[in-house]
Amino acid sequence: MTIGGKVHEVKLQRDLFGRLLALSLDTSIDLEKFLCFPITPMPLSLCHIDVSINKTNKSVLVHELEKLVEDIEQPPSQIDLAIVDGFFFLNTFKEMPRTFGGVPKRILQCLINNTASRIAIVFDRYFTPSIKDYEHSIRGNVDDKEFHITGPQQMRTADFTKDLKNLNFKQAIVKFFIDHWADQEMAAIIGSKVIYIIHDLCYEYSVIDNKVTRIINYELSCPDHEEADTKIAFLACQQKENSTVTIRTSDTDILVIMLANMEHLQATSFTCHLYGLKKLSDVNQARMVIFNKTYKVKDKSQPFSLIRNYDACNLPPCQSELFQQVLRTRYIACLWIKQKLLIFYYGWRVVNEKYQMIWFAGDQLPKAYEDVVVTPDIFEDTPELDTESEDEIEPEEEDDSTDEDDD
Repeated sequence: MTIGGKVHEVKLQRDLFGRLLALSLDTSIDLEKFLCFPITPMPLSLCHIDVSINKTNKSVLVHELEKLVEDIEQPPSQIDLAIVDGFFFLNTFKEMPRTFGGVPKRILQCLINNTASRIAIVFDRYFTPSIKDYEHSIRGNVDDKEFHITGPQQMRTADFTKDLKNLNFKQAIVKFFIDHWADQEMAAIIGSKVIYIIHDLCYEYSVIDNKVTRIINYELSCPDHEEADTKIAFLACQQKENSTVTIRTSDTDILVIMLANMEHLQATSFTCHLYGLKKLSDVNQARMVIFNKTYKVKDKSQPFSLIRNYDACNLPPCQSELFQQVLRTRYIACLWIKQKLLIFYYGWRVVNEKYQMIWFAGDQLPKAYEDVVVTPDIFEDTPELDTESEDEIEPEEEDDSTDEDDD
């Protein structure tokens, strides 16, 4: 900032506005102009001084939601699908086999230890560059050393938890799971269950004729999704009605996403609600109820009296019609999703091959002090403010003179 022909470096200081007030004592400053500038190097309403994003404590939301649950029911005895947050699950293990070949076997044995017939373990992906780059650095996930798992006999490092802070290790261990779970020795562990690993694609494992079969389930794949949060919600929303789904995670985001998408979990129930039948969840049954309400014969002597006014527009779609409509909606949504935007025009830039936020465009402060100084117009009359000040002083002088006369 230029003041009096000299360039002064303005740093972020807590008393910045105090200094501004001090300057305004000598010169009138146009605050309206001044406040049009960012003033600080980063918006402190959006981030901290270290550029970490301002966030609320999301766990508070969980505690508040728990207060709304009056009766805590027992976990369901029968589960159709169990979804597990992958890296959260890996961090719960205090001890691991010394060789990498024993790790996926140990994970799979613990994973199937429930009553669910289908089990999905969902992992984050790490794109480069990514809008999550700074978030990863704040969490300490900045160890980007190359890591390769050559085979099941390779010895792992002593600190498995520390290894999970290496993004390359996390990618390598997931790929090792994908390959190793297809080995025939896993058939006895998988048994009659269906196992999913969701990473870049959805890998489905099952045992057919005593042999492990691995296929790619494209309907449950989310190749463009980076975080496990949205992939978990997507997977839950693909389940059939009346399915019992449990999600094991420590991430509050997943809870919030799932609560926001509860209405999408049961498409037929939602359709019934649109027709005012909130107690029904079967569209075929809803069609029957609406039909009977409108066309049920009350006078048996005239059974065809109402048929003449039959209008199928008043009925919801049947189950098969609704299913095809949902498929079309999903296809159109996928088309729009693929219309990608250039991130450089939407608040980010690339620095050292990583995305960095652009906090503002233009100057942080006025280039010159004179740019925000109010210059009085010498050709105009005295400002009203000065006139009012004089008017306030005059009565005080009159009062003083009156006191002297009295004395």
